Amino acid sequence: MAMLLEDLADETAATNRRVADRLDAEMRDPAAALVDLRSATGYALVQAAQQDEFMRQGLAALAKDRLGPGSIDLLRALLQSFQSCERLVDTARAAWAAAQLSGIDAERLDELDRAKVGLAKLIREVAGGIRHRVEGWQPKDPERFAEGMRLAREGKAISPDEARTRIRRAAH
Repeated sequence: MAMLLEDLADETAATNRRVADRLDAEMRDPAAALVDLRSATGYALVQAAQQDEFMRQGLAALAKDRLGPGSIDLLRALLQSFQSCERLVDTARAAWAAAQLSGIDAERLDELDRAKVGLAKLIREVAGGIRHRVEGWQPKDPERFAEGMRLAREGKAISPDEARTRIRRAAH
């Protein structure tokens, strides 16, 4: 599986944790640490964007071997990276809240909020992928699933292309 991607995700997670810890420690005096807070905020936002790229690369690697022996290791490395970045974004957001109490105007909060939402989505998706591989997949409605499988075997189901077309039409 994608060993380099795993290593990059592991290293990124460790770095994100160190930066979040440092920012936490330095925010005892938000007014004195404003330059560091701006730097940490910029770093957190860059890291959040990097997580999207990690996910894209992870999906490409998994497309080649979805359930291979390394798939869980890759997903766990990605999950740790996403979670550490979420912590970094949360720490920057909390530091800005503390700075606001000192009378400093907060900066880039909308970007931090969007990053938080995006990271939460990545975390849910990857955690679900891990759960699927560890626990196995089960349909939410087994009877409906069995009926759909029966119809498909009998040739009474629509093609994947037709399903996509219907979904696209319904979305507009």
